[in-house]
Amino acid sequence: MITDSLPYTIISWLISNLTFILAMLLVVLIAACFLGRYVVFSKKMIFISLGSIVIEGILAIFVQVNYTRLLNYLTPFVEVEDGISAELITSSLTSLGVNLVAFSYAFVFYMLTYREKRFLRSLASVACLYGYYMYLQTIIIYTYAYITGGDINLFMQLNGLEEGPGQNFFIVYLGIALAITAGLILYLYLHFYRKKRFYFVRVRNRWLFIIWLLLFTTFVSIPFAFDELTDRYRALSTILGAILPILGILAPILVVMTAAERNMKERYNYQENYLKAELDYIEQYKENQTETRAFRHDIINNLSMLDMMMNEGKTEEASQHLKELLGRISALTPKYVTGDEMLDCIVSMKAERMESLSIPFTTDGVVDGGLGMKPMDICGIFANALDNAIEAAEQTLPNAFVSMNIKRTEQFFVIRISNSVKEKVNVEKLASVSSYTSKSDTEHHGFGLRNIKDTAAKYDGLVKCESKDTEFTLSVMIPRT
Repeated sequence: MITDSLPYTIISWLISNLTFILAMLLVVLIAACFLGRYVVFSKKMIFISLGSIVIEGILAIFVQVNYTRLLNYLTPFVEVEDGISAELITSSLTSLGVNLVAFSYAFVFYMLTYREKRFLRSLASVACLYGYYMYLQTIIIYTYAYITGGDINLFMQLNGLEEGPGQNFFIVYLGIALAITAGLILYLYLHFYRKKRFYFVRVRNRWLFIIWLLLFTTFVSIPFAFDELTDRYRALSTILGAILPILGILAPILVVMTAAERNMKERYNYQENYLKAELDYIEQYKENQTETRAFRHDIINNLSMLDMMMNEGKTEEASQHLKELLGRISALTPKYVTGDEMLDCIVSMKAERMESLSIPFTTDGVVDGGLGMKPMDICGIFANALDNAIEAAEQTLPNAFVSMNIKRTEQFFVIRISNSVKEKVNVEKLASVSSYTSKSDTEHHGFGLRNIKDTAAKYDGLVKCESKDTEFTLSVMIPRT
């Protein structure tokens, strides 16, 4: 084991452990922002992650105490050859032991962090953590090795396989790794997680990134496999050293850009649906206004005719004419009145769709004075909710139904949308996992409820789900203004 001064050892140990803790949290942020995992950052989570320092501190003391004993045990079995010594083997074994303990603790941390499929997701997160370290190490060490000439001996020293001046780069490497990890943490948290910008990276793109990572870490090491050709690669060192960081960063940026582009398309479709609802409402309003003006113009003549029929004793003709007149009045009266113009429009549109699917729909109650929300937000909540209800009810035909009930309390408007379901919905899972869906196409579905919750939260509203064996109810509570 190469002996360093105590301050150097302590500083490198602290930086290394802090980087590891931040990397654990970084994986959780990635899972929350890009993989649809429901994660709530809390003081408890950060406190648990700090346990890594305690565990590795105890382990470091244990290794320091027993290092000489292990070295003395291995020395008789090792022949010094080609730079391989008992000290190097002992150092490698202790490093391996430290890494195993560290990643085992990371597995426990992830088990305590995730709320469902904990074992599989914890394994995947540990693999992601290890991949991140390999990726970061490859970028930093290989870039430095190429820029400084691509010498094979320097490369061996940087990787701790040989003793030499190159090992002095270790503390610099740790500092760069810490800075990059801390920067990524801040960027993801402030730009994505805090602003609730959640993008779902497709499974296909995840596999493409894994393949890229494997190719990347392999291809950069090829020159060092040919010791006798070092001089031939010196000419390429500066070029590779310059483009290596760009290549290392390009793949994840492309993945994020793809996810962001898909999210923008979803937002565009959302706005397009809203504008369509607005236009349908305007057209319906114009049509109703035209019919109303025509009816007003004709009402006096109709009433005069009824009076004349009654005076002449033509009661049957008058009764028939009155029925026709009442029918015209009923046609002018909106079929669904909720007390909010935008909600009226959405309910009318969805009711037409349900009628075409032969799904019975009923509504009861009104919102006095309107919901006091932006029309787009009303569309975002209730168009989503009714679409989900219709899709679930359609699977239960001919026993399908959808109903909407509006009640008022002292503080809230409570709007309950109920629908028939094939089987009881796992409400706890639905509440704890942001991208949960009962559909087989989990990649493109399951984010409707999250949008409903996020939009309601803008108005300090609440969303609650309940389920029976054949019925599901979504309750949206919006504060009264």
